[in-house]
Amino acid sequence: MSDLEYSDDALNSMGAFYRAKAIVYVEGDDDVMFWKHVLSAINVRLEIEPVGGKSQIERYAQKIISGEIDAVVARDADLTHFVGPQIKHPRILYSYGYSIENSLYTNSTIKTLSESWSKTDRVGLDTCVAWWDELLTALTPLIELDVANALAKTGVETIGDNCTRFMLSRSSHLPCPDRIGAHVSALKATIAEAPVEAAKEIINNDAEVKSRLLRGHFLATAIMKFIVKIASKYGKKISLSSESLYAAAIVHFENAVRTMRHQHYEYYKSIVSGLELTLR
Repeated sequence: MSDLEYSDDALNSMGAFYRAKAIVYVEGDDDVMFWKHVLSAINVRLEIEPVGGKSQIERYAQKIISGEIDAVVARDADLTHFVGPQIKHPRILYSYGYSIENSLYTNSTIKTLSESWSKTDRVGLDTCVAWWDELLTALTPLIELDVANALAKTGVETIGDNCTRFMLSRSSHLPCPDRIGAHVSALKATIAEAPVEAAKEIINNDAEVKSRLLRGHFLATAIMKFIVKIASKYGKKISLSSESLYAAAIVHFENAVRTMRHQHYEYYKSIVSGLELTLR
């Protein structure tokens, strides 16, 4: 869908067409089920529609701010929680982390998915946590430069959406300090020292902050490598796609949110409560 295809009047009438209290616009297809589960606590009918990307969702957000359309936007936060700018509006909702993947793939989820594909209940949470801590520690300079790049508006590619080039090998689930170091050195030639220092202050070597700032697609590719490695350890040779990983993770996410056990539950509860007040 695109607002190039529909007038504002048509967009405003879509809620009635779907017999919904409001239309919730999200960035892409993967976001539909995620936000459906987040918004499930609201006891009114909402229709969720993907609009085809970040630039489109930002245009819808501006239309809500200006009063041109009566709708809701649920979007990836990107770096805005820590870097800004972020529009504060009860009908504009942001993911807890950089994107929905930062909430889809928690340590608890990684453990559950690893056990499912390995067909064992012996994958310890400590194994997942240890890997995650090692990954975050190794990636810290890259995450800092990603934030510095946003602060300085340099426009260079920092982390990207695929972890492979920063791992020990194409199939490895472990980060390679040498590869990361080489890329960091190259980036520092293009990003000024002041925004780098500012980024370090923002992150403050806080693991939770780093986990929120890590790009979602990058994260998903790393998790796929980890699950394949764990499955191999238990004698299972698996082929794992991003689609199958998402399908399994969204089921786990729904259950964790419904039972109020998800570690980001309080965050999503607060933004949903704010939205619900505007829908009465």
